[in-house]
Amino acid sequence: MLYVIGHILFGMVSYFYPMLIILIIIYQFVQLALNKRFFLFEWEIKSGNSLIYTLYKLSHYALGHILVYSYLSNCTR
Repeated sequence: MLYVIGHILFGMVSYFYPMLIILIIIYQFVQLALNKRFFLFEWEIKSGNSLIYTLYKLSHYALGHILVYSYLSNCTR
């Protein structure tokens, strides 16, 4: 759950720093290409990755980005 929250928060930050979106996508697809997953809080690299899992993680970032967009668009009304 901590990872999901981290992904969402990072997606929220990426709204203000669009270059992060490119870095997130590259990072996720490098993990996919290497068939590895890196867990920051555990400092562990695990084998096994899939397109479905990568898209699942990217959806977390997208959710954060969309939340900020929605909030800011409602504030300007």
